[in-house]
Amino acid sequence: MMSLDADGGSAPMQVGAVLMFGMEGGQDPVPLFDRLAQRLSAVPRLRQRLVNVPFGCGRPIWANDSRKQC
Repeated sequence: MMSLDADGGSAPMQVGAVLMFGMEGGQDPVPLFDRLAQRLSAVPRLRQRLVNVPFGCGRPIWANDSRKQC
């Protein structure tokens, strides 16, 4: 709730992450990507997105994102 409240106004509060992988030495990245996909699917929140509800029905809710399947 605090994050959503602080996200309004002229200075939105956003949190993100970036993973950078170096492939020096000619390593094949496919096994790494496969392993990451397996691990990420174990975290339900990473398969969800924030959805607005109809006006007057409360705050936004987390819902499973049917567009992205790991």
